[in-house]
Amino acid sequence: MARKNFGKGQTSYTQELDFTETANWNSAQLYSEVAITKYLLDADKFRLIATYGSLDLESSILQNIPQNLLSRARYNALIRYHDTIRTILENSYFALRNKDKESVDPVFEKLEKIEPHFAKVLVKINGKESINETLIRALIEILRKILKEIKTPLNKSDLIFGHKEEFDPTKFKESVKDNIINVG
Repeated sequence: MARKNFGKGQTSYTQELDFTETANWNSAQLYSEVAITKYLLDADKFRLIATYGSLDLESSILQNIPQNLLSRARYNALIRYHDTIRTILENSYFALRNKDKESVDPVFEKLEKIEPHFAKVLVKINGKESINETLIRALIEILRKILKEIKTPLNKSDLIFGHKEEFDPTKFKESVKDNIINVG
């Protein structure tokens, strides 16, 4: 960080940069929570609904949902699962490190490649909508692997968990001593 020694009573440039960096980090944290973390959580919800038809076991047992509505809910959740993963990538791509962008680029292609298969998931049997179980499970598994694949680059770029430097008391002591000597 740049340092500039101002006269007595003036704010140091270092203090201004500290504030700016904190404000930027807070904005980045908020963006990450709203535009990435929220969608990561939504992706888990959509995966559960696409797989089981509901978010939890109690709902699936206690609710008496007609099969055709359950099939439609699972199909819609599969589509949303796919779209949510794409949204995570689109919302985070600009913040990824260049080498991580290279590892994520093929993921966009994978998402495009499986999209045409969604039309074959919901089928009509005797006039009622039903799910092609083999296909939906295969697509869910592909999407699961894709999501797993993108979490590492997101995390390396501090978009999921921020990586903070460990506190080194010796370095801190030296910086305080340096400030006293050089800044006054």
